[in-house]
Amino acid sequence: MSMVGLMVYLKDNAGQSAGQFLDVIKANFEFSFFLFEDLDSFIFICDNDGNVVYANTSSKNKFLKNMKQLEVSWFDLLHNDYSSIRDIGLSYIARSDNKIPIRMISSNDEILDVEVSFKEIHLADSSYIMLECKDITKYIRQAKSISFRENKLKLLLDNITDAVFLINADGSLECINKAAEKIFGYTKNDVSQEKLDILFSGKVRFFNKNSNGQYLVRECKAWSDVECVRANNAPFPAEILVKNLGGGDKRFFVLFVRDVSSKKREEEVIKRKAYYDALTGLPNRYFLHDRLKRAFSEAHKNKTHVAVLYLDLDKFKPVNDEYGHSVGDDVLVEVAVKLKKAVRSTDLVARVGGDEFVIVLENIEQAKDVRATAEKVINKIFEPMNIDGKRLIVGGSVGVGIYPYHALSPDSLLNAADKAMYEAKRYSEIGYRNWISYSLWIFWLIIK
Repeated sequence: MSMVGLMVYLKDNAGQSAGQFLDVIKANFEFSFFLFEDLDSFIFICDNDGNVVYANTSSKNKFLKNMKQLEVSWFDLLHNDYSSIRDIGLSYIARSDNKIPIRMISSNDEILDVEVSFKEIHLADSSYIMLECKDITKYIRQAKSISFRENKLKLLLDNITDAVFLINADGSLECINKAAEKIFGYTKNDVSQEKLDILFSGKVRFFNKNSNGQYLVRECKAWSDVECVRANNAPFPAEILVKNLGGGDKRFFVLFVRDVSSKKREEEVIKRKAYYDALTGLPNRYFLHDRLKRAFSEAHKNKTHVAVLYLDLDKFKPVNDEYGHSVGDDVLVEVAVKLKKAVRSTDLVARVGGDEFVIVLENIEQAKDVRATAEKVINKIFEPMNIDGKRLIVGGSVGVGIYPYHALSPDSLLNAADKAMYEAKRYSEIGYRNWISYSLWIFWLIIK
């Protein structure tokens, strides 16, 4: 029996007692009673004290299974968490049209989540409360399951060290994880009205746009060497991965951003250790070989020359022996500074051994330019140095090799310049008195 049908009956039979009312429902209004009995909802009719005077079949099977008579209070069927409802009273609650979610305990001690609607029924001088309890346990569990999954997903995303963005088809940022807030410096509120363009410097090359202005992923793959921008406009290197989710009007993307600033710095440190001299900071032999290969390629293409100056310090060993390796190291550092000052900023100065240095000159047009640079280097080296309060002077011998006259490969050119350097050193060591003047000797090795 629907609530409307029951109220029509009450209007027509307002003079009957409460007991007569229940008897009439069961005996004379079988069609209405049948509606109650056929409902899946749990129907209870209680007096104002909560005592159950009627329960439909669903209610009896679920809550009153072991009771022969209806001698139970509806409040006794509630979970302990809702015991305070007894103090409030059914008549008070029935004045509200709101549905109330509560928990009830079945005859089998099963906890059920139900949604209860109350209706006050007036009959003569008495009133009753009709309660319709709908079982929403399944929906509550589903909601809890969804909430649990969402919480697990949120927990997972918030523990990922990469920034994660959910992006709509129009490019707007839907939500971000904690790592995104930390890496980019934005909060969830900051990006709620923003487009993904704010995350990158320059054009976002891994997205295209269709005729409707919607974003399309060019390729679902990892992209490296992407420059992102923090909230304070500071750029940083990143690797990103874009995943296409959904389709049609409901298409959206998940963007993963990994800040590789530390990785780049570590790579730079490793590269520096591999390609630079730890003492002087100059490029080492490995860097020199790479640079020579590129220089040869450019010279061959542009029909220019490459010169190699091979320098070995003279009288460095006596300084090392007399004053110690610490002073000797300081001398090498000072020589490195002098060499860089003696050449162009585009020229390469490398340390290839204990007291041996190599200078690479590119885009050489005339041999006399190489000789002038070599003499400038020797003169610079010969200038006195003040190391740890000591006035020290060293010299140097230089051998020169020029591509393509003396060699046609980097290694061969280095060997040619090395031989020329030892020939120059032989001349400078003819006599101690003359070693300074002879250190100015530049020996040109001509390969026949």
